[in-house]
Amino acid sequence: MEPCAEIIEFPIVVVHLPSGKKLDIFHHYVKPSFNPKLSKFCTELTGITQEQVDQGLTLPEVLEQLEKWFSSLKYLSEDNFTMVT
Repeated sequence: MEPCAEIIEFPIVVVHLPSGKKLDIFHHYVKPSFNPKLSKFCTELTGITQEQVDQGLTLPEVLEQLEKWFSSLKYLSEDNFTMVT
């Protein structure tokens, strides 16, 4: 059975469109739950280490942190920014 793909990194950058300036960053490594041991291919492809994901959060924990982060952003009502992930 082929290993399934999992999210192992969850980065978001908020960019002010007119200036191109980074306004904020959200970043967490995610512990894989189906395949907790990263393959050599995955590590070589992404540069993400086993230690980084072992110290990461579960995906539900990251999504909870994301919700808190979103609610803390002061510029959500403006239309001159974008989020890139």
